[in-house]
Order: sequence, then structure tokens, then C-alpha cells
Amino acid sequence: MIIIIYLKPLYKTMFRLLTFITFFLLSCKPREVTKKVEFPQSRTQVMTEGYRKSPNPDSSRILWYKTEQSVNAMAPWYLYFVTDKDGKEIILKEQRILAEKIYWKDKNTLAIIPYREMIQEESLENPNKNEILINIK
Repeated sequence: MIIIIYLKPLYKTMFRLLTFITFFLLSCKPREVTKKVEFPQSRTQVMTEGYRKSPNPDSSRILWYKTEQSVNAMAPWYLYFVTDKDGKEIILKEQRILAEKIYWKDKNTLAIIPYREMIQEESLENPNKNEILINIK
């Protein structure tokens, strides 16, 4: 009984203190953030992070590619897409292929040498038979 009577005034004081702190915190204004967030101007700026670029012979288009080495694959995965020279318009959407090499054959054609575990004797005689050609309009 004596302990309960003694804690009762302390309880009221703590309640008033917590109420005051709660109202004080709710009435405070948040600090203004001065840091400005800059967003990229185009979608291709976001897409080109981590990619290497290779312009075609007349520099009218750019091949963007990056390689990813898989644990189980003997050759790397190529992720690639093609944009115009300014990088504003995507001409060929992003694609992924398991390949040994990707390069410009001429100003409108991409050549991809796909990965093959065994190369037949016929393809050794004719190396162009191994290429995948992608014509870009």
C-alpha cells in the first residue's frame, strides 16, 4: 500500500512528461533537404552503365555490350543493344547470347560468333558459316 501511494505521483509526472515530449516532437518541422536528386535525361543513359561501346564504321550507330561470365559456361554471355549516334533512340532492343565475339561486319550489319563446343571440319574451311549476321535497318 505504501509503495503504491508513493508511485502514484511519480506516475502522473511521467505521463505529463511523455505527453509534453510527444506534442513537442509532433509540432517540430522537419529539416529541409538541400540535396537535389538528378535523374538521367534518357533511358539509354541508365542502360549504358557498365556497358562498353563500339561505333560502326561510319559512326552512325553504337553497339553497347557487356559480358557476363557464368560458372557453368565456357564462353561469356553477351548482353547487347544498338542505339543511334547520339544514344537517344534504341534501334535494336537488348538481347542476350552466349558467344565468343560480337562486332560490326559493316555499317549496317552486326556479326556474332556463337560459342560452339565442337567446330565441324566444314566450318573450319568456311569461317563465315559460323557467324550470325544481324542486319540493322
